[in-house]
Formats: sequence, C-alpha cells, structure tokens
Amino acid sequence: MILVGQQNQRILNHLTPLDFLDSALRNQPDSLAAIWREHSWNYSQFASIVGRLRNYITELNVETEDVVSVMAGNRPEMLAVHYAIPAAGAVLNSINTRLNSETVGWILQHSESKLLLCDEHSAETAKKSC
Repeated sequence: MILVGQQNQRILNHLTPLDFLDSALRNQPDSLAAIWREHSWNYSQFASIVGRLRNYITELNVETEDVVSVMAGNRPEMLAVHYAIPAAGAVLNSINTRLNSETVGWILQHSESKLLLCDEHSAETAKKSC
C-alpha cells in the first residue's frame, strides 16, 4: 500500500505483485528479476515466462476465481506461478511440499482446487493425494 499526501488529502493505492511486475517491465525491463543457480532472468524475460504460464493455465480451462494449487520447492517456476495464477484470474493455493499425501488430499478437497501443479520432487505425493 502506498499513501501519497496531496494538500491535506491522502490517496490510497493497493499494489499487487502483478502491479509490481507491470511497473518493473515498463520502467526497467532489462534489470535483473530473478537468479537461480547459474541462470538469471531480466524482467522482460521473466514476464514472458509468466505470460506463457498464464496462457497454459487458461488453456486448461481454469476460470476466474478457480483455485489452482501448487506444490513446488523454492525455484523459479514457483516464483512464476505466484504471478501467472493471479494473472489468469485464479486463486493461488500454495501447498507445503513436506506434507503427506493424506493432508495434501484434504487441502485439495477443502479448497475445491481445480488444478494441481507440482515439481518433480512433489509429483509422487501429488499423485497419491488425488
């Protein structure tokens, strides 16, 4: 949230991660957005990844306010879904990768998740939970 004073008046603006990415893309597209191991992406490259992931999610018939769950470790893909899922109009439900399949299954059912995305390390637990 940013508060800006203008002659005894305050204007309240709510900022979302999507607003931040749009601003970074507009104002500093070549600046570093993410680093992971020996790879790095500038904001232009990262926004492209987010856009492709958003398109993939919508091609799977995820609609506005559908819940999309994600089980992934701390990696660039997890960062990208934090932007792509809201960009698709869906609700992000991040699931801890250390949970057992029974608990994950309960979370998926309780959240009415339409889609579960996972990394290769969480795939076995994810399959057992569905």
